[in-house]
Amino acid sequence: MALKKDKTLNNGRTKRPVPKFENWFCKIFPKEITYPAWKELSKTATDVANICRAKSDHSAFCKIKGESGRPTFEFTATEAEKVFVIPRPTFSKAITSLIDIGFIEVVLHGGLANGKHISARYQLSERWKTWTPPTRDNTNMTKAREARKAAIEKRRLSNRVDIPEA
Repeated sequence: MALKKDKTLNNGRTKRPVPKFENWFCKIFPKEITYPAWKELSKTATDVANICRAKSDHSAFCKIKGESGRPTFEFTATEAEKVFVIPRPTFSKAITSLIDIGFIEVVLHGGLANGKHISARYQLSERWKTWTPPTRDNTNMTKAREARKAAIEKRRLSNRVDIPEA
């Protein structure tokens, strides 16, 4: 007899309860926060990165590993919506930025395969430690600062009252 949680639904998914995260944790060292990659992330992306770290640690504890021998984990948009109250578009942008910067790597792309929904699988990466932010063109900023200084000087000179000598 199959268990209730193993029952396959019409859309090909299995009915699994939403995981509980009360006793999960993730390790963050103060030195890691000083890297430019952390400063480039949005608030939601840092939250998602911390959740990914906790999920990876939990996968390592449960011995869920990929072909490379490193822990892999699933993190779906539905889970982000229900458990962490992160809207789907925001979650999608956060995951994309984490992949671009190098915090996580996609091990298995999710989607529909043979009518069954497959969740994407990720693993943590260390590429973010060598990531450098894109260079910024500060020429417009420099021009704006010079123009502001000139305007302040002009205003100061126009407000100056000359006192005639007696």
